[in-house]
Amino acid sequence: FDFHIYQTSNGTSQKLDIWAERDESSPFDTNKSSKTSDLAFSTDGLEIAFAAGNDLWVMDTVLKEPVQVTKTDAIERDIIFSKDNQSLFLLRDAGTHISLIKIDKSENKYWWQCHKFKETTLLSGEMNISQMSLAPNGKMLAYIKERGDLYIYDLDKNSEKLILKSWNEPDYNWSPDSQWMTYAVQDANYNADVWITPIDGRRSACNVSRHPDADYNP
Repeated sequence: FDFHIYQTSNGTSQKLDIWAERDESSPFDTNKSSKTSDLAFSTDGLEIAFAAGNDLWVMDTVLKEPVQVTKTDAIERDIIFSKDNQSLFLLRDAGTHISLIKIDKSENKYWWQCHKFKETTLLSGEMNISQMSLAPNGKMLAYIKERGDLYIYDLDKNSEKLILKSWNEPDYNWSPDSQWMTYAVQDANYNADVWITPIDGRRSACNVSRHPDADYNP
């Protein structure tokens, strides 16, 4: 509808142009995503980190109000909380290269209460990384590089170490004391066996299954 002024003196009417003053800019960004991936819980179960729209988000498990941590053109995946919940680790997949990223909070608050974060790139290059996991002691990360090489990354020394050189991707797991690793990998005859090896390399890996059938998921 329109507003008009009617002049009683001469019987004419005039349409009024009405303008409303408002702030065109909004302090809020709207983001709608139909799915999430790579869900990770803090060790106390109070907070959640996840990927949505290829970016990293955090929220608590009660109010469930997400806070965006990263905003890049890459895909954030393999998200892991540190043992003390003060850091997050993830793989940033840009297609042509992958980076191992550590993210720290800028304040001594819960993740969902923070809005500024510090990023540190631990590794980056034209490589493939997958199956990242944190050691039980919280001091090392393990992951598969390229076709099947098993590596660990020492978070205290900021150094990488090769545990297994393989042409096929192994299944692996940590020992509870973080001193050993077990893995299942195929040999040249495509038979998979289960092995255990100390991470310090003080002895050779030992085949503990030695069976003609394929053994997986140790």
